[in-house]
Amino acid sequence: MRAIIAARTVIAGVAVLGLVSGCSDVGLGGSAPGTPTAAEPEMDNLLDPCTDIPDEWLIETGLDPSTERNVVNPDKISSWRICGWKPTAANYRMDLLSTSKTIEDARANPNLTILRDITIGDRAGIVSKDDFEGARSCYISLPAEQGMFEIAVDWFGDRPAEAQCDLAIKHATDLEPHLPR
Repeated sequence: MRAIIAARTVIAGVAVLGLVSGCSDVGLGGSAPGTPTAAEPEMDNLLDPCTDIPDEWLIETGLDPSTERNVVNPDKISSWRICGWKPTAANYRMDLLSTSKTIEDARANPNLTILRDITIGDRAGIVSKDDFEGARSCYISLPAEQGMFEIAVDWFGDRPAEAQCDLAIKHATDLEPHLPR
């Protein structure tokens, strides 16, 4: 549960710092595009979005592969693998989170507000947001044998929460058929 909170805190923090720093490709705990993250030995079977997602899938969903940002610090052990990209024509970032944590872990997280259940493809998941003042990201959590995938969208600037969720649902719908079961 703490890992879910920590991973989401990293995303929120990087998004805010990205506004201040101009969203450089390296720094703020990230690594150069395509650099694998360190993981616990049992996490070796996790999909790594930075290395395992082909550019074609990103382009299909309107993201620019050249904006790739590895969000997990490669010098720290993590059960999360997180990579983010910006679209070609808007001011937000979509992150794909890969973890051994489950939908049940997300539902039990007291720092998360479940907005609703959702089915994308044949996966029954949830739409949620962080439960703190100023939270701007929307998450679509989808089950997988490894645990779950989350598709997160954070808009840089003022935008209603529904806009982030609509974008997250669009990206989740586009990516779901490609994600491992």
